Amino acid sequence: GAPVGGPQPSDRLTTEGLKLCINRLTEISKHLQILDTACLKNSDLETFETKITNNFELKIAAVFDEIQKKVEQQGRIVEAVEAFADQKKAKDAEPREESAAATISRENTSSASMDNLAKRLHRIEEALSMHKGMAAKQSHGEAQEPDLQIVDSLSTRLSSMERDLRASKRQGTTRTAGSIEEVLSSPRSQQDVRLAVPPEPQKEDSKPNFAEKDVDDLKSLENDTLGYGEEGHRADPSASQTWSFQESIWDCSFFIFHPVLGWGESIHVLMLLLLNILTMAIFLAIVYVALAQENYTDAEIEGYKVWRRNIGQHVKYYDKLTFTALSERICLQDTVNYPVEMSDSKASDIGLFQAYLPDFENQGFLAIFISGPMLCLVSLMAWSLTVMQYVHSILRGASAMWYLPKTSRTRVLKAGEGFKVESVSRSRFVFFEILLVCRFTICCTLWYGGCVYIAQYSIALGDILLNSVALAVVLGIDANFYQLVSARMKNLISNIEPVPGPRNRCKLSGVDLKAILLFVWLIGGLFWIMMQEVLPLMGRISKAQTHLCGGNSSFVYSLDPFYLVYSSDSNPWNKTLAELMDFPHIEAIEELIYPDSVPNVKWYDSVVPAGIAMEFLGQGVSPVQRVSIFNQKEATDNLQDMAGTICGDAFTLVIGLNRYVHDTFVERGITVNSCNDLLPYCTELEPLARVACSKTCGCDDPSGRLMLAGPVDGCPSSCMSTVYHKAVLKNMPCTEKPPSEMQSDVAWADRARQMGTKLTQVLTHPRYQDEMRNLCKHGNSDCTLMFQTMGCSVVEYWKEITQEVVGSPHNLCTGDFLGSELKTRPFSIFCPETCGCKGSGKNETADALVARYCPGTCPP
Repeated sequence: GAPVGGPQPSDRLTTEGLKLCINRLTEISKHLQILDTACLKNSDLETFETKITNNFELKIAAVFDEIQKKVEQQGRIVEAVEAFADQKKAKDAEPREESAAATISRENTSSASMDNLAKRLHRIEEALSMHKGMAAKQSHGEAQEPDLQIVDSLSTRLSSMERDLRASKRQGTTRTAGSIEEVLSSPRSQQDVRLAVPPEPQKEDSKPNFAEKDVDDLKSLENDTLGYGEEGHRADPSASQTWSFQESIWDCSFFIFHPVLGWGESIHVLMLLLLNILTMAIFLAIVYVALAQENYTDAEIEGYKVWRRNIGQHVKYYDKLTFTALSERICLQDTVNYPVEMSDSKASDIGLFQAYLPDFENQGFLAIFISGPMLCLVSLMAWSLTVMQYVHSILRGASAMWYLPKTSRTRVLKAGEGFKVESVSRSRFVFFEILLVCRFTICCTLWYGGCVYIAQYSIALGDILLNSVALAVVLGIDANFYQLVSARMKNLISNIEPVPGPRNRCKLSGVDLKAILLFVWLIGGLFWIMMQEVLPLMGRISKAQTHLCGGNSSFVYSLDPFYLVYSSDSNPWNKTLAELMDFPHIEAIEELIYPDSVPNVKWYDSVVPAGIAMEFLGQGVSPVQRVSIFNQKEATDNLQDMAGTICGDAFTLVIGLNRYVHDTFVERGITVNSCNDLLPYCTELEPLARVACSKTCGCDDPSGRLMLAGPVDGCPSSCMSTVYHKAVLKNMPCTEKPPSEMQSDVAWADRARQMGTKLTQVLTHPRYQDEMRNLCKHGNSDCTLMFQTMGCSVVEYWKEITQEVVGSPHNLCTGDFLGSELKTRPFSIFCPETCGCKGSGKNETADALVARYCPGTCPP
């Protein structure tokens, strides 16, 4: 109450301060009227408590903050509040269990207590109205001083009710009304109320008269939540947080060997807890020992390099159907058109590499967002957030246990329809904190091991996502063990009230320090994992991809008995896939697979199946195996053997070759029914016309225009030793035209075109471009022009230039352009004087001259 002797001069309020207080108290009066009309008519205790909490308690607290700033009597207010807190603390220090009968009795009497409380609130309302009138008189110049003792008493009374209402939230609805009634009924409270509240007036005047407009305004204030929480509570950043028991075997362990559980249930929960810890320990060991290991080590990367060198480019695995080396087919990743007959693991690895690494060349900057590292980052973030959810619950549980009162026994009380942990024994507190530390350690250890596992174990995009989900399942295995506890244990966990924790006082610019630490953990942890695991992995994958597909892969090589390396472009004629698919060899193989698709054609006087594939009748598999290693000379001569001729037209003798040539030229829009139809194509680089129609193309005619008459270019080797070839060469004139006449010779111009085109094809590779320019520099790098303008003088020039460029002279007189890579018809046939056929002084016979490809008419 107020001190004896009344208010002192220093305790007086100024007029402005009093006006402010009166305005705030008037607002309180309006809210009291709302409570009277909306709550007190309802006997439901829960409705009353909700309205009290939402519309009275916190708004009174807001008003009180300003009253305490204006009233200089704060000392007495603080003293009254502390005294009441000490009294309440003394009561709570002696906890006692209530019987079910006492609880029911208290619930039955709560309604009567609320009615009594309502009357007292009306009396306080009357006092506030009285002081409002005093303020009005003072504003009209009446010299009546307000009684500060009454203001102080009202402030103390309202402060006490505020504390009671706040405590009611934590103590349950059945104790709220009783607690407030006890405070109002205490001697000290009665004294304050008598000072503040005049004698109770008559019933008909108990409520102040409000106009209809005022009532509407008051009702509109009822739902005014500006500055308050969703239900009308003021947003209090430092408000305490609660921790709820979860459906986890970890949380069930809090009640082990407590009277709420029997010995059997306690042992059962303890066994499940130990099994849960053992399971997590085993999984952690597996993650760190077997799963969280570096992927694509230096040894594995070196293995890719060795595979590429020993197998990928070897001619043994060359595919003649697609003109590709094995490494080419693997890197193309097109199993439809470029199937891989072996090294499936390498093909799979290349597919993983290409999907994981960003493809900036084809997708631009967008590639980084749809690559493996970005998916890995998202999966790591999802996994980290899952772990942090558990860590946050652990930290809140530890704080709540620290905040609970420590007594000799753990007290679990009945609270309404549920249960409440009132206090915890020190031994149980230590036991549960140890479990929380164990759980925290498991979470942190599993987090790091899981991050390495996600980043390293597999680079398949689907596996990265599934691995993060699998880890989350393992982390929540304690919830699965919870399903094995008894129904009584589940009922206890489901109905126990949250345990209050301490206020969040550790903040940085209004942000909870714990939230800041978790955020720093998230960002710092992800940055660390990306720098230590993901980025180095990207470097190793890029290096492995370079070993498998980098550099030049469009070549094949082989070794001779002396281990000398011979190589060739895998596609020397630069055929596209579409062109290769148009070749009839694809059709020939499909006919072998599906024999019914072979057509019947008229062959001489009979109608027979005309399959494109040719057979070695009665010779088994061995000849077929030999064919795979034939060179061009052997392949050309083999067709002559199958046709049973010497430098003849096999086109008309081998039905398979007939269909093959026919279908090949049909794709070019050319109809071929006989060798005469192929005559215009005999001088082309493509050797097929000369292979099929050697006789018609003039392979055995030394006087013809055909210069590409060697076995490499499709003419059988037997053509230059036939009787016809020798007879023509023996009777050829031993004359040589000067270069000026040869330039206008149509036959020589055709021969020069063939030689220039062939030489250009041989030297078409980029590494031979300088050589070709040097070899044909007499014709300004145009080899055809060089041969056409130089005539027979090109023989001596060629010896000199090849000695200079290649390192050894090549003799055109014998048809040696560039060794085995380029052979043509000997120049001695057209240039007998230059080549020494005439006037050699050896007195050679005609047959001897013919043997070295000289005209037989040349004089000695």
